[in-house]
Amino acid sequence: MFLLREIQQVLVEIGDKDPSFIGSREWIGAIELSFVLDKLLGVSFTISSFLQISFQHDGQLFCFFFFLCDWKDLFGI
Repeated sequence: MFLLREIQQVLVEIGDKDPSFIGSREWIGAIELSFVLDKLLGVSFTISSFLQISFQHDGQLFCFFFFLCDWKDLFGI
């Protein structure tokens, strides 16, 4: 599992975000998530589609993203 700061640092390192992004509470999207997975895990894939589910609980917003990926592209099988 990666810490939020590590994820933010990756996005700054690859030039997707400005240094002020580190420590912020800004959201990242599916494309940024694919950049992070590629950099930290060496997993390179294209997102064919995704589903976002959002809900609020006790005044906080929670979002979950489900990605539909081509397993052949993802794992080479």
